[in-house]
Amino acid sequence: MGNIRKNKNIDQKLFILITCLIGGGWFLFLYGIDVVDVTNDRWILGANSDITQHYLGWRYYRMSDWHLMFGLLDGITYPHSLSIIYMDVIPLFAVFFKILSPILPETFQYFGLYGFVSFMAQSCLAALLMDKMTGNKSLSILFGYFTLTYPVIYQRMFDHTALAGHWIIFLSIYVWYTKQKYASLKRESIRWGIVMSLAVFLHPYYIPMIVVMMCCSILEEMIDGKWKVGCFSGLFAVMAALFWMYCLGAFYGEAVVTDEGLGVFSLNLNGYYNPQQLGKLFKSWPNQYAEQAEGFAYLGAGWLVALLLTAFILLFVVRKAFTRKRKLALFYMVIMTMLALSPVITWNGVILFRINYPESINKFLSIFRSSGRFGWPVAYMMMTGTFSVLVWFLKRREAVCLVICLIGLQLIDLYPYMKFRAYEVTQRNSESMLLSEVWEEVAEDYQHIVFLTRNGEADDKLVSEYLGINKVFSIMKYAADNGMTLNDGYVSRRDIKAINQTKEQYWTGLLNGDPKEDSIYIFCDVPYDIEVCLHLYYIDELVVGVPKPFKNKLLREI
Repeated sequence: MGNIRKNKNIDQKLFILITCLIGGGWFLFLYGIDVVDVTNDRWILGANSDITQHYLGWRYYRMSDWHLMFGLLDGITYPHSLSIIYMDVIPLFAVFFKILSPILPETFQYFGLYGFVSFMAQSCLAALLMDKMTGNKSLSILFGYFTLTYPVIYQRMFDHTALAGHWIIFLSIYVWYTKQKYASLKRESIRWGIVMSLAVFLHPYYIPMIVVMMCCSILEEMIDGKWKVGCFSGLFAVMAALFWMYCLGAFYGEAVVTDEGLGVFSLNLNGYYNPQQLGKLFKSWPNQYAEQAEGFAYLGAGWLVALLLTAFILLFVVRKAFTRKRKLALFYMVIMTMLALSPVITWNGVILFRINYPESINKFLSIFRSSGRFGWPVAYMMMTGTFSVLVWFLKRREAVCLVICLIGLQLIDLYPYMKFRAYEVTQRNSESMLLSEVWEEVAEDYQHIVFLTRNGEADDKLVSEYLGINKVFSIMKYAADNGMTLNDGYVSRRDIKAINQTKEQYWTGLLNGDPKEDSIYIFCDVPYDIEVCLHLYYIDELVVGVPKPFKNKLLREI
């Protein structure tokens, strides 16, 4: 017990290099080199999923002028600007590459690069954390790789790519665990300020995960009587996050940031052991809601066996009280699990009970309606604690053999899913749904594309609900290719009020017989009320209206 000696034979720089190479090598083994090719966007445009939206958001951001709020993009909700946060473009990469845009190739995508860097960063940060906890570099290297077998990464990678960058979770755990006993206010402010800022520049869902962890760290400082360090370092980190959110345009306009579905897109109590048909070794269990696929948090066979072994050690072999940090870590896990489960607590296909939060709390939580995602840091905390106990309890050779066996079991269970997801990504290919030659004429004569409903009704529906997501993405890509603007598009969180006001202005103009000469109109159905002032055509199954007839004589007006 506790016979593992610290490995001093591996230099720290070499240790970091090895872990990065393992993470990057595993990524390339699964996905290949094509996705990292920054000039290859076919697999992104062919996805017709969230990543297509994110990439098109980047393309518009790249074309946009710089604003004081440098995270604003133009052209998708013209004439209004839009924050890149609401297009999920991964601001950390988007802002950096926009600065470099003049020297970049015309076609440039960084999403494959982000995945590659994320795998390296997670392997490295997880290994550094375990090395701090155990002092054993060889086992820490194995831990870094072991965390990359968590199936949620592959569920998210290259669909909702920002949410596959779980290295930020390990960075926050590392910052908390390595907090010095006599940490200075300056040091803790900088450390948590950096982590919170990175969360803002990756994805909003990481912010609550890190805020709760930071609060546990602050609570630890307060217990030690260091109120000033705890409170002011936390305040600085929150202020830093708010500052960067302002710069990225998060508070610009009146974007509706809440959404329906709180309690439906949640974590089921079976979440950590339910493979949801994605693992080979364990039985799948039913969920109460189909949307609880959003709360997918399955650990995998290897980690589940490791967890059972650790529970046995803690319950029957080691009867040692939890340290304060372990108690706070457990407290963090309980809080995040409750957030992930609530407000509707479900187990398999049964609703156990509902938590009746006040309306104000429900409204706030609805900002993060996909609450099941908050189970991910809990999973990583379980992995970290489990691994450190096994390393501490076993002799070095026993631990290495056990970990290799556990990794093998994990791969038997989940490698087919990992490979399937990678194959699915690499086989994507873009096919535009705009096939008519007339679109070339449109690009020459018009600058704006205007989406309107048949009778000009202003509602909060996405354009894709009328036309279909594939067609909307094709139109957005066409507009980006030709430097045209849109009055609406597929956007995660929109300023519905401003968008509808613009639609009403366009519709009023048409009712008054005054169409915009530089605009082409796309309707969800034939707009009989204004057919006098527009020439209407069916083009690629779209109802298209233009102020002057097309030159193509083969086209027949409606």
